[in-house]
Amino acid sequence: MQTAAKNFDFHEYEDYKKERYSKESTMKKVKNDNSNNKQNKKKSAVIRGSQKKVMFQALFLGAFLVALIVGFTAFGTTTEYNINKMEGQISELKNDINDINLQITAKSSPETIESRAINELGMVYPSASQYVYINSFSEGVYNNTK
Repeated sequence: MQTAAKNFDFHEYEDYKKERYSKESTMKKVKNDNSNNKQNKKKSAVIRGSQKKVMFQALFLGAFLVALIVGFTAFGTTTEYNINKMEGQISELKNDINDINLQITAKSSPETIESRAINELGMVYPSASQYVYINSFSEGVYNNTK
């Protein structure tokens, strides 16, 4: 019976070793999990920090783009206002040119010139005795044979 007892003791010892090693391996796993958790927390903190940086950059870029759009819109509106203002000035100048052309036409008519000459400058038509007649068909004028 002693051999049976030895066998029993041996089996108990084997069971004890298995149990002990399984507890130790479980404890190591827990420790590894804890250290992994700490490392994961550090990594997640780094990830969160980089995510914050990316979010800040995206926010800054968005604000910059909005400011750029607002600036271009303001510039476009100002330019459009200036164009409309200049088109109004062009229209006024065209009207002035038309008025001046009408005045030139009216003042350059023979009736207007005659009226101003008589009334403002004192022009009088010559009397019959003041007319001088020139014979343009004389021999000396057109005939160079002399």
